[in-house]
Amino acid sequence: MRHSMAARLLLAFVVAMPGAALAQAYLQQAMPEANLAVPAAPVVRLLFSEVPDPARSSIAVTGPAGDVQAGQLGADSTQTQALILPLIGAMPDGRYVVRWTAVAAAGRTTGGSYAFVVDGREMTRDVMEETHGRP
Repeated sequence: MRHSMAARLLLAFVVAMPGAALAQAYLQQAMPEANLAVPAAPVVRLLFSEVPDPARSSIAVTGPAGDVQAGQLGADSTQTQALILPLIGAMPDGRYVVRWTAVAAAGRTTGGSYAFVVDGREMTRDVMEETHGRP
């Protein structure tokens, strides 16, 4: 009987582990994409594996002139697993870094950063090859 109870507890623990691992909000997709040149970036949109809490999460963007002015961080109304940060004002050409922290409903925190480039030139084939490499 004791072995049966121990076996049940072990089974319950093993079954619960995958759920615990998924309780973190891992970044799945970013817009603008990492290491990409874009003509403009009016918004940063990050899609996570879990629903992040906008009140406890953060996104900050820095560029050639320092911190980029931004609006209110919020949840995407069309996809609850995404956060959206509207960027305010003109963004001069150059390299930008997005730093983010996502707090899932279970309270687990993940974070990271990535870079993208704003290049206001018309995206001709030559510019695409220069900024993204030849296909």
